[in-house]
Amino acid sequence: MYVRLYVTFLSLLCLGIFPYAQDVKDAEDAPAFLKEMEQKASEIASKEAKWMRRDFTQAFESDVVGDDRRQQFMKLVRFLESNRTKFRTGILGYFRGALVLLRRQDWKTWDDWHAQLEYFKTSPKERKACETYLAMSQGLFRDGMLYSSGAATWYMRQGDLKLDVGASGEPLMNCTDGILVCFAKGDSSRVFDVQGTLKFLEGRFYGSQGRVEWERTTNEGDLTAELGPFQVRMKGSSLTTENARLRSTLFDFPLEGSLSLKVQGEKNLSKRTYPRFESKTGRVRLENVFPGVSFEGGLQIRGSKLSGTGSDGKWAQITLMNHDTLFIRCWSNEVLFSDDALDARHVRMTLLLGQDSIYHPDIKVKYLDKLKTFRATRQIDGVGQQPFIDTYHMVEMDVEALEWPLNSPSVEFRRLTSNRPEPAAFRSLDCFERDVYDQMMGIDPIHPLAELKRYMSKRGVKSFYTDEYADFLGVQEEQARMLLIGLTNAGYVDLDIATRYCQVKPRAERHIKARKGLIDHDVLAFYSNPRLSATNAMLSLNNLRLEMKGIGRFGVSDAQDVKIIPEGGELALGKNRSFEFNGVIQAGKFELAGARFEFDYDAFTLDVRQAESLRIKAEVDGQYDAYGKPLLRWVASTIEEVTGTLEIDHPNNKSGWKSEVYTQYPILTSKEMSHVYYDADVICRGAYHRDDFNYAVNPFVIDSLDNFSKEDLLFEGELLAGGIVPDLTEPLRLMDDYSLGFTRRIADQGYPLYEGLGTVNGELTLNLGGLHGPGSIDFLTSHLEGEDNTLVPDSAYGRTSTYSNVAEAGKIPLVHAEKTDFGLHSRGKRLFVRSTPLDSLQFFGEEVFLEGELELSEAQMTGRGTFHFERARLASQEFLMKERIIDADVAAFELQGSDLNEVAFGTDNVSSHVDFDARRGDFKARDGATLIDLPAIRYQCLMDEFSWFMDEERLDLLNTLIDPSAMTFQELADRDQSNFFSQHEEQDGLHFLSPSAKYKIDEAFVECRDVKSIAVADAEIKPGDGLVTVR
Repeated sequence: MYVRLYVTFLSLLCLGIFPYAQDVKDAEDAPAFLKEMEQKASEIASKEAKWMRRDFTQAFESDVVGDDRRQQFMKLVRFLESNRTKFRTGILGYFRGALVLLRRQDWKTWDDWHAQLEYFKTSPKERKACETYLAMSQGLFRDGMLYSSGAATWYMRQGDLKLDVGASGEPLMNCTDGILVCFAKGDSSRVFDVQGTLKFLEGRFYGSQGRVEWERTTNEGDLTAELGPFQVRMKGSSLTTENARLRSTLFDFPLEGSLSLKVQGEKNLSKRTYPRFESKTGRVRLENVFPGVSFEGGLQIRGSKLSGTGSDGKWAQITLMNHDTLFIRCWSNEVLFSDDALDARHVRMTLLLGQDSIYHPDIKVKYLDKLKTFRATRQIDGVGQQPFIDTYHMVEMDVEALEWPLNSPSVEFRRLTSNRPEPAAFRSLDCFERDVYDQMMGIDPIHPLAELKRYMSKRGVKSFYTDEYADFLGVQEEQARMLLIGLTNAGYVDLDIATRYCQVKPRAERHIKARKGLIDHDVLAFYSNPRLSATNAMLSLNNLRLEMKGIGRFGVSDAQDVKIIPEGGELALGKNRSFEFNGVIQAGKFELAGARFEFDYDAFTLDVRQAESLRIKAEVDGQYDAYGKPLLRWVASTIEEVTGTLEIDHPNNKSGWKSEVYTQYPILTSKEMSHVYYDADVICRGAYHRDDFNYAVNPFVIDSLDNFSKEDLLFEGELLAGGIVPDLTEPLRLMDDYSLGFTRRIADQGYPLYEGLGTVNGELTLNLGGLHGPGSIDFLTSHLEGEDNTLVPDSAYGRTSTYSNVAEAGKIPLVHAEKTDFGLHSRGKRLFVRSTPLDSLQFFGEEVFLEGELELSEAQMTGRGTFHFERARLASQEFLMKERIIDADVAAFELQGSDLNEVAFGTDNVSSHVDFDARRGDFKARDGATLIDLPAIRYQCLMDEFSWFMDEERLDLLNTLIDPSAMTFQELADRDQSNFFSQHEEQDGLHFLSPSAKYKIDEAFVECRDVKSIAVADAEIKPGDGLVTVR
């Protein structure tokens, strides 16, 4: 590379080094000189000798050089030899540098160079410096190389270079508008527009100005640094200056600061960390570093990495906008920028919520431009473990991270992984958890806060340095610092890690007093541990409600035993610790379940908008738990649709520190009508539909819910009986079966039953058995008495002790029984009475009994089952019973003989009409002739009508469907034409035809009439009078 060297003619020095008027006798023979030098070069290497003979000699003996320069050169060589300069480095270097100038015929540079070398003649002790300078002369003249070593090689490219001497004559090189280049580690760095001086003997370049570009970084083209005075140590591969001015396309004015440049062997542009710039004064504001994200502060650039820094005594600031409103402000001493992200550690962060905020003093933040998401993550070391402080909701948030997608309507509080076992905690700023406080003591003999209190009292201070506290404790400073870091993360002190200055917060003294019971506090702490999600809470920016997830059972008042179980683990926190939830409130012996409960922190009340249920626990008489306390069980009935308030405790007694003064709490006030329903399946199989039957409870007030006794359970109101009986005004009490109900004596005139369908007398009890009790019921002509009659909306039922039905002339029979089951149906207006194994229904005042069921309506009495009377049995699924008559369209009839264990007559599928006044029963077959069994005489017959004469023990049988008078013997001999069939084994299937017969039951014979003939084997028998008697 060709380097132009413009030199100043040093006239004063030239007198000594340009002996134009030398005496000939002092001149040295050039050929002999060259021969000698060639010989010395051969001692180093043959190639050096060859170079001397071929390259240098040719140029040196050229006519353009002239004898004066040749003599000048040879004299300097002789000086170097006399000064014991090494031939290999210094002298041979001089030859090589000279060759460059000889070939160029650059006599001005030749003259200034030799003017510089005169310094070494006057300073022979600088021999080593001389050797070094001469050894690099070839590179200097040919390539602009300023210095070369194993670590780095420096060049000056382009520009104007001048060789000069200093005040003491030492060699210098001045540069104007050059490019200073350093090669090292397989890479290079450049400084443009350089002006300055290279002091060869010092091995330093003193620049007065220059310019650095962020070449081969991701910031190339965006950043430029203008350099003021700077120095370069040639042995190294870097430069540093405190006088740099940074200009950028990112901001409008330059920043003053320091710059470092170093050659870095890194091929990945994004990982290059030089050039580096750090601003000293001035703050730059970068609007929309990313959309909606701005920065203000000093800057620090490390190659491809741009970072913000504090400046002018202030921390750097990051701001994020929610649409057009400032939403998040962060302060940090260092902010790292990349193409798609912004990072900062040890950040003071404030998330603005109107006049309130969510704050953290030492957190790590990151903005991810690809996701358009801001994330703040608590640090795991130092004082970064402190919780977020939320002054709107008045809670501290012990949660791992906060995330907000830019311009999103919600902020997420979350853990970084969904399987993290520790729950997040949202604690009231006035919360004091005694167990957590006590655990801080560990195995130490004194609580750390008590030790801190002792120090403050003794020294009379509330702020101090860590070494002062260490001296008081008699421990190393590091131990005291770690202790104070723990107290900082617990919110008791504020320790500045950098200065190690500590300030005690008011919280420390409050908790010391709270532990002693000297001041009030609360116990509100919400622990979030969702099973299938990493989200602990979502803050809506529309209404500022904090929707918490995975919240388990938590206490509102330990003193009053008030706890809350949110449904689905969800709870919405509002301003100043107010919150809404669906779920369960447990208050002493009472439990409210429902939706939209609202807690008011200041009033310390729960607004019960409409509880689905109020459950109560009551003592079990004579039973105790392992601690000797009365055993409790749930009251079986619940009060539903309760609306009102639950006053947990006095607002100044949230911790219960003055419970002896406020003994009446908790207080439950019902402000509107509530209800007790009896529609559970266990109560009469759910017969009491809540819309028709319930107890309306008047508004009530119950105090001392945690000390409530079962004798105090009394609720005024009215039973809405749904028309079973008139609505009853009777207080609800705790019944023996632990339900809410009552027992009431009915007035003598009775109550209308089912709006006048009947009348009920006696006593009514409401409990798990429904509405029931001993007494009587009157319905139409029936009167029932029972020990426990149950009344449900569509029916009354039970077992009677007495049942009677008064006869109605020509219409309804007289009936009587004792142990029967009955059901009075209100909708059909029918009474069903059924016999039991203990008793049958007696009809007509006679020995006529029904095993089955009767049904009484206003129109008639019907029944089903089997009547037993006069050695007869009459069975049907549909009887019609009149005053003295039993009718049935389909029946089965059976008569017994004199031997009551023997059936004499039996048939089915007949219609029947039994008249107890006529003492006669008439029967007709429904489908032609019916088959009748006569087991007493071992015969069967086919008849379509028969009559039973009760008092005569006789049956008249008739078949109106046949006429034997017109039939031939052959027809009569056909079995299919007969209607009497012998069942006797020895009569070989005897049969005949008879249209009528008379059956004497007790005498066990049948007299058959109009028998024309009987076929016996091949013979025909003709009865003379047509009569045949079968016995």
